[in-house]
Amino acid sequence: MDFEKIVNPIVKDIPPSGIRKFFDLANQMEGVISLGVGEPDFATPWTIREAAIYSIEKGKTFYTANQGLLELRKEICKYQKRRFDLDYKPEQLTKRGGTYYSDAACELINSIYNDKRTTMVVSTQNKGALTDLPYDSVAEVSAIITAAGPMPISWGTLKPAARGMVQIMKAMEETTIEAAVTGDYGKALHAFTINPLVPSGQIAKTLLDEMLIAHKKHLPQFADKIAELEAQQ
Repeated sequence: MDFEKIVNPIVKDIPPSGIRKFFDLANQMEGVISLGVGEPDFATPWTIREAAIYSIEKGKTFYTANQGLLELRKEICKYQKRRFDLDYKPEQLTKRGGTYYSDAACELINSIYNDKRTTMVVSTQNKGALTDLPYDSVAEVSAIITAAGPMPISWGTLKPAARGMVQIMKAMEETTIEAAVTGDYGKALHAFTINPLVPSGQIAKTLLDEMLIAHKKHLPQFADKIAELEAQQ
């Protein structure tokens, strides 16, 4: 099949994903943690692999419905009751967040491939849609999905209360990223204290210190600080 003849010319002119280039670069560098698509750094447990093999042998190789398997939902409800004393019914699990993400993903792909210009809510570069945020920051906004990518729909200026919440969370995100890239403990602590869900500076420090030690094998840029914290224990 000659894909050059069947692929939409507009799609062919779209430049390669910068994010994908970053992932490829990160994979070639020692000691770098990729924050891309989630994938564990350990082998899938044998019980799960065994179940997958059994399913393949029984021909259960088709996609499930968006609502998931009823048997699985029943087992999840039993687990929630046993572990957390929560009473859920299988039908309630069909209303969970993410149930229709596959539909949204397919519609997004369809709109890009066919240049449908569908309006969808996506995370994309702000580009002035929210005037209270930097132009190049990432925001979750309504956008027109085209073959050239999302075109954010201008929202304008937020009301004071909403503006304050949005700006403080964006500041926390950017400070967290800067701390992760530089290994700066002070910036990491600052990011924690910015978060309105953290009630005090002392709690912010306790949380940060515990998380640094717990995840030290993934945080070589904080090695010196982690060693200092462990020496104090």
